[in-house]
Amino acid sequence: AGQLDQTRAWLESLLGRAQPQPRAYIGLALIREVKRDFDGAVENYRKCLRELPDEDRVAAMMAVDYVHQKKGEEAETFFKALLTARPDSVAAHHGLGMLYLRLGRQEEALRELDQVIALRPKNAAAYSYKGYMLAREGRYPQAIETLEICLRLLESSPDDALQRYVLNQLGDVYSRSGNYAQAARN
Repeated sequence: AGQLDQTRAWLESLLGRAQPQPRAYIGLALIREVKRDFDGAVENYRKCLRELPDEDRVAAMMAVDYVHQKKGEEAETFFKALLTARPDSVAAHHGLGMLYLRLGRQEEALRELDQVIALRPKNAAAYSYKGYMLAREGRYPQAIETLEICLRLLESSPDDALQRYVLNQLGDVYSRSGNYAQAARN
């Protein structure tokens, strides 16, 4: 707990500077998640989104925390309110997409993730979530195509953790579709 407290204090100091660092709220939310305080995590994600309304991956993490708390309706209301204020909000669409994915509302999730991709075509995370959802539904050719697009996007905007995740997803999808040679390459 000592190291978490030190990290929390450091993150809070970033928020108290003359030029605050609002991404510190992400770190504070993650600390709350470690402590299983999902209400506190959601509150920190909300603060981050107030300062950085285009941080769509924050909205996706926030949606997961809402689901952990079984507060899907509250999450849906929050993200839809963001859309009312700003219909082109990538964060709101991404949050809804992740929320619907976690709640098993696949077609709504797909619609929201497609909206994220339409608004921000180079959003690798949205392609990754969409690929995951398509694979889960057994739509392997579409999942493969989506995940390959994601990998191409990651070439110009590297994210090692996301790339490893997508490669694992792709290998799994190839394996499930019976293409074992291609699965072994991924």
